[in-house]
Amino acid sequence: MPRGGARRGSRAAAARPRLSQHTFPRRRPGTLAARDRPGVPSLLIYLSNHTRGSGIDAAHVRRTVRRLLAALGERRSSVSVTFVRDPEMRALNREHRAKDRTTDVLSFSLVEGEPGPRGGERMLGDVVISVDAAARQAADYDAPIAREVERLLIHSLLHLLGHDHMESQERSRMVSEERRLAAVVGMPWAYEPGEEGQP
Repeated sequence: MPRGGARRGSRAAAARPRLSQHTFPRRRPGTLAARDRPGVPSLLIYLSNHTRGSGIDAAHVRRTVRRLLAALGERRSSVSVTFVRDPEMRALNREHRAKDRTTDVLSFSLVEGEPGPRGGERMLGDVVISVDAAARQAADYDAPIAREVERLLIHSLLHLLGHDHMESQERSRMVSEERRLAAVVGMPWAYEPGEEGQP
């Protein structure tokens, strides 16, 4: 089920789209994915950046996602992260959630919080982030865009694992977990429930 961005009142559509073909890069013949190399943890982060010149640091994003997955007990899970501009995000939001506007982040879970197979290897799903929305929200909090991207990664990974913020009790649990994960990556938490850009 697609989960909307970190804006107040967003509701997910009932469909379960899969963006794997849209986001997963093809491996060059003869190369090994990380999980196929001896001594490398069985975790893959498929990163696709459609926003040349946006200043997104791919290496930092990968490190952040790895640390977050480890803190969530998902060391052997994989995830896809795609960065887009507002027009592409608006099209995705319209197609999958029937909302004809852009948003900051969309989460497409393949597990919906279900327990993983024995051994823990699983593909959690797809995360799509609008760098334009991230830049606007970072400016609202006088923060670097890298910090806002970290926040959106935290928020979206929790959605992939089944967290939600439509009801007050769910929202409280999710915000508590967001604060815990922010501390894991050394991120100051300047957001409060109900503010713009925060559920």
